[in-house]
Amino acid sequence: MKNNNYTIAVVTLQEDCYKKEYGFKCFDETIKNGDSVICDARDKYCVATVLKIQTQEEYGKPVTKDIVCKFDDSEYKQRVKERVKQNGLIMQAKANKYDEMLKCVSFSICTSGDEVKDLAGNVMLAPRQIETSCVIVKIKEMIKAAGFEFEGNVGWSIVE
Repeated sequence: MKNNNYTIAVVTLQEDCYKKEYGFKCFDETIKNGDSVICDARDKYCVATVLKIQTQEEYGKPVTKDIVCKFDDSEYKQRVKERVKQNGLIMQAKANKYDEMLKCVSFSICTSGDEVKDLAGNVMLAPRQIETSCVIVKIKEMIKAAGFEFEGNVGWSIVE
């Protein structure tokens, strides 16, 4: 028996890289714009988003595939949103800690070349102390004083 009592859901398939619009028979009257649905497309089920609902006359083209069902993924999307927010806060905290460390370690040599100053302009090393090993020792001391730790002799890392 043929059921002609349906509307056309115009959707975009999530797997479609071209983001084309496709029409599917929609027998569920509760489906509306923006809903997530499972479609019987390309000989397999695909997730799609409903763009609009049209009558058969408005759509004007023959439709052979159906919407299988509507699904609610709002709770999942909320969990993902919270996870992204938490990860963003963690990354921001790490970035802030990294910036603090760079402020401690960054220094510039005066144009006269007679002393090394930090970013605030404070003299860190006197002229006779400007040797590679001295600078490295001083930088390591500053990093440790700022609350950071080293990973062996290779370098430093942000430790939470």
